[in-house]
Amino acid sequence: MSKLRAMLGAMAVMAAGFLAGSVAAGCGDKFVVLGRGVRFARAKYPARIVIYKNPASHIPAADKEYMLESTLKLAGHKPSVAENPGELRKLLNAGKYDLVLGDISDTNSLEGTVHASSSGATVIPVVYNPTGAELLEAERQYNCLVKASKKNTDLLSVIDETMLARSKGAAANCAKPR
Repeated sequence: MSKLRAMLGAMAVMAAGFLAGSVAAGCGDKFVVLGRGVRFARAKYPARIVIYKNPASHIPAADKEYMLESTLKLAGHKPSVAENPGELRKLLNAGKYDLVLGDISDTNSLEGTVHASSSGATVIPVVYNPTGAELLEAERQYNCLVKASKKNTDLLSVIDETMLARSKGAAANCAKPR
């Protein structure tokens, strides 16, 4: 009987040891470690952001592939979506927004819409799957630029840098002086 108790006690200690620091390896749970959660980068400067998802641009595809809107929400930003110029004007005139994310091809019209509104937002151009030449040209034209990619930290760092500059009274516009 004491041998059975000793064996059961040893098995209980081994089971506790396995469960204490083991990785849950169930279906879809590859990143969950018992006792810890998955960490996500929080925004240093939470912003109210309009994502302009012009159906004729690359932003809807970029959002679908890289989950731009949900990335912004998880980081602590407050994104809103506009899909046409009327919705964009309505959002900008109804609320105070800090940033507008839109496809690089829409940047000029977005800047005009933002300047005509009372929001004072900064337009940040987004490039999606650019060629090397397109990326170089975009980098020459704009001080701040987001290249949609799997590295969500790139998106979040550009937003944080822009918000920091705005807090210091700079970066009213991401376009470089020509």
